[in-house]
Amino acid sequence: MPQNKVRKTDRGTFESDDMEAAVLAVVEHGQSIRKVAKDFSLKRTILALYVKEKKQAEDPETVCYKKSHITKQVFGQENEKLFVEYDIQCSKMFHGLSVKAVTQLAYNYAKRNNKVYPAS
Repeated sequence: MPQNKVRKTDRGTFESDDMEAAVLAVVEHGQSIRKVAKDFSLKRTILALYVKEKKQAEDPETVCYKKSHITKQVFGQENEKLFVEYDIQCSKMFHGLSVKAVTQLAYNYAKRNNKVYPAS
């Protein structure tokens, strides 16, 4: 059975609106990263990464302030849900796939549907 780990703290989490406001305070108003991070209760290093990304972006309006595992998803929520349901159905019919086989199946599915996926 899969484990459902419950988070004990809210360390490392942030709202995308807070991060966007903090980055704007640093980039447009010239405030220091340390002061802004303290004011918005954010990690200084994460804020620095987003500030760097905003400054280097060709179009600064396109910078996304969401977690990287969400922005780099290959499948959308609907496709991923269908894929998981298919995997569960196969395992109930005694055709459970190994982790490596599921990974290969997902790769082949993404490749055939012309999805953008990482090289590795």
